[in-house]
Amino acid sequence: MAVGKVFAHPGTWGKLIRERGWRRPRLRLYPAKPKVGLRTHAPNEAWHIDVTIIKLLDGTKAYVHAVIDNFSRRILAWTVAGRLDPMNTHDVLTRAAGHLVASTNVFMDSGVEHLNGDVDPLFEDSAGASPCQPCASGLCGPLQQCHR
Repeated sequence: MAVGKVFAHPGTWGKLIRERGWRRPRLRLYPAKPKVGLRTHAPNEAWHIDVTIIKLLDGTKAYVHAVIDNFSRRILAWTVAGRLDPMNTHDVLTRAAGHLVASTNVFMDSGVEHLNGDVDPLFEDSAGASPCQPCASGLCGPLQQCHR
């Protein structure tokens, strides 16, 4: 059997592949991403805080600190700074907690802007418990820290 060259328009090849079922099965290389994350049933049950770094056209960076309510996706407080400063996280959390009535959980990564001596006192209870400990006693302050 001689092997020769076959010339065909790409549209013809596409038509033949569809008609004759020559498609290869697509194998997923990675496991499926979880569809359901943290879900809350009322406002102020859980907040998320993070910093987004935006590189500007002139090469400088702007750091956007934001606190977002998990239930409503509402931005509770935010600030833009020229450098990554732990006091910005402290100020944003303090402004967001200004209208807080009951206790809430705050989810954050373990970046240096979140875990420092300026932010830690916001999560201490009246007995001075460590902010990294889960607050099972119910004596926690208005904000409870959870790391992800």
